[in-house]
Amino acid sequence: MSSIIREDKLSRMFDRQITDHRFEDFLWFFINSKTEKFIHIEYGLNNRNKMADFLIQNPPLQKLAIDAANRGRLSENCLDWITEDKRQTDWLINYFCEIFKYNRQRLPKLLTERDTVIALIDHWDIENFEKSTFVNDAKFAWSARQDKDRVYDWFKKNEEEEERCRFAWVWLKESATYPKMSRLATRNHLELILLFEAISSSEDWIELTIEKIKKAWNQRRYRQNLKGKKQCNFILTENAINLLNRLSEKHDLTRAEIIEVLIKAEAEKETYISEKLRKRRLLLE
Repeated sequence: MSSIIREDKLSRMFDRQITDHRFEDFLWFFINSKTEKFIHIEYGLNNRNKMADFLIQNPPLQKLAIDAANRGRLSENCLDWITEDKRQTDWLINYFCEIFKYNRQRLPKLLTERDTVIALIDHWDIENFEKSTFVNDAKFAWSARQDKDRVYDWFKKNEEEEERCRFAWVWLKESATYPKMSRLATRNHLELILLFEAISSSEDWIELTIEKIKKAWNQRRYRQNLKGKKQCNFILTENAINLLNRLSEKHDLTRAEIIEVLIKAEAEKETYISEKLRKRRLLLE
């Protein structure tokens, strides 16, 4: 993380000329979490002067902020497991906002999601040894969350991911009315995960709903495959059935597909049936 030298009201207040955006992010979150009066001050340009002026007007809060800054912050090594992956950062933001009782609507829009996660951690007004314990807990919780995300793996089939995710979105939209239903169709499994979690936090509901969607998908595919086909019932000898099953397993095709291949091949080449009829005629002569 790059550091720069500052000489302004904020650097004099905190007695630190060398600073970085992580310190400014921490301070903005810290002030915003301590007083309702700061909510209307947008995160953005001229941030340092805004925060300095606000703290000058609020001496008790200024002392709290200086004490919090002097406690230091967790090292980058403690936080390097936090990446720019949107799935991870979105989950961690929800995780920490819930712990801190922080209104997500008040988060600054100009920060990257990773910087937002780190600022949420930095602004927490507790000792660093205790904070590091909570961060490790979050790391293990995220790892457990990744294991649970495997329920969505079915949607990640490369050539069908967008189609499957869009199908799920349509299914959800047509099956019930959800207050947090996205107006735009989901295009990938990450968007679908976020949609499911916006609708419900119940893992049982999510797992059951995904199974219903998979079943509906398979039924649609089955109906599509039936176009131009009709059902035929016929009786085969046990030996013929056994041979059919072996061919099916050997070539990884359904029994119906095996029969269709054989019929088409015989219709084109007329080899086996003609030979069978020839032998029959010879026996009758």
